[in-house]
Amino acid sequence: MKKIICILLAIVAQLSFLTVFAENENSEITVLLNGSVLEFDQKPIIQDGRTLVPMRAIFEAMKCDVKWGGVA
Repeated sequence: MKKIICILLAIVAQLSFLTVFAENENSEITVLLNGSVLEFDQKPIIQDGRTLVPMRAIFEAMKCDVKWGGVA
């Protein structure tokens, strides 16, 4: 349990260096992590006033091991 809490705190600390910005809902969305622009397979979108960003690319940029645990 202690390890999980430490991992979550590390992720939150890293996300504090994440910047997502767009001029308006029709403009290109840019995502910066520690000052570097991230590229995505699926582009981020703005839907109903919320910015939706593929999290896998962000976690992989932070050197996290991402695995799919599909439903059996």
